[in-house]
Amino acid sequence: MKHTFKKGHELSFKPVTIRGVEYPSRKIAAEVLGVTTPAITGAEKRGSLDTVGLRMMGRRPKDD
Repeated sequence: MKHTFKKGHELSFKPVTIRGVEYPSRKIAAEVLGVTTPAITGAEKRGSLDTVGLRMMGRRPKDD
């Protein structure tokens, strides 16, 4: 999905899937889930996208 902004500049967004729901962008996912875009990005880096927006605090236990 591409969005046009500021006099013809384009920005491409990569879809993100959280708890089985695919959102067209991190920004849209953040708005729907009531979190910030950096929260989505951080959860993606940590591998904890399924917990983003659930108001869970602290680290997730690792599966061994």
